[in-house]
This record gives sequence, C-alpha cells and structure tokens, in this order.
Amino acid sequence: MLKYVYFVVFIVVSVHFIESKSEDELISVVALYRHGDRAPLASYKYDVYDESYWPFGFGQLTNIGKRQEYALGRWLRARYDGFLPQRYNAKDIKVYSSNVDRCLMSASANLAALYAPVDDQIWNEALPWQPIPIHTKPEKEDALLAQQKPCVKYNKLYAELMITDENIKNSFESIR
Repeated sequence: MLKYVYFVVFIVVSVHFIESKSEDELISVVALYRHGDRAPLASYKYDVYDESYWPFGFGQLTNIGKRQEYALGRWLRARYDGFLPQRYNAKDIKVYSSNVDRCLMSASANLAALYAPVDDQIWNEALPWQPIPIHTKPEKEDALLAQQKPCVKYNKLYAELMITDENIKNSFESIR
C-alpha cells in the first residue's frame, strides 16, 4: 500500500486515524504548520528599527525560525518514525508551501531534519542535507494556502454583506 504524507507550511499539525476492523491503523498524516519566527513585515512611522536592523530583511525567516522548523522536522521524524521511511522517496511524501520565502525556507529546514540523506543519497559528505521538492503556486492561483485566488461567489457574497450592515462593514474593512 502506498503511504502518502502531505506537509503544508501553514498553521497546525493534524493526524488522521481511520478505524479498521481489528484495531486503529495510521494510514495517512497531514501536517499543517506555520512558518518559523520571522522579521516584522514592515516598520511604523518613526520606528528606529528600520529594515537595516533585520539582517535578512522584512518578512524573512530569522535564524530562530530556521532552528524552530528544523526542530519540528526532528519531532515529526521521531513521532512518525516507522510510518515514514528513513529514506526519502517521492512516492511517500508531497510537500506544499505558500509561495513566500519564509514559508519555502521553513519547509526546507523542516525537511532537512525529517529526511537527512542516507547511503547513496549522500552527495556531499560535508553537507548532511538533500534537496526535496516543495510544491507551490503563485499567490493569485493559490486557493488552498494563500487563499488569494479570485472567487466570484465570495466576491458577490462579500459585496452583499457590506451593504447590509454598517457595523459588519467596518469590522471587515479593519482586517482586510
């Protein structure tokens, strides 16, 4: 039986168990998690900590964030060891990420711990890492993670909502 594991850089880790006749059997894992620690997205007027204060720039993953994601990959490896093979195989795992640097870097750091290369996968003795594909879509086409893909029905319902109640309109405008 093919086992598929999907890792999506987003918000929360979720595991699904499906009951079999004899006992519970883990058949799939879907792990959703958010990117690691990042620099602020922007500064405010008169902020003394402008972009030059952040070594990788606004909105970018910090070294703390890289360590967090690597630790999460180690935790996932320990938690699902035996279910996930030690050896990376594209048939076992598919990784999706938002098309944002900090999310792609978070997925890479996580995968570095989750699937360190073994045996013939080692291509550089000084670097215990192997490239693993991370799938993404442009933000405007991403209906799942970025939720920016245009939706005619959503736009229609949103427009109707905005003309029905001034309080609702003000609330939505403040978060939009």
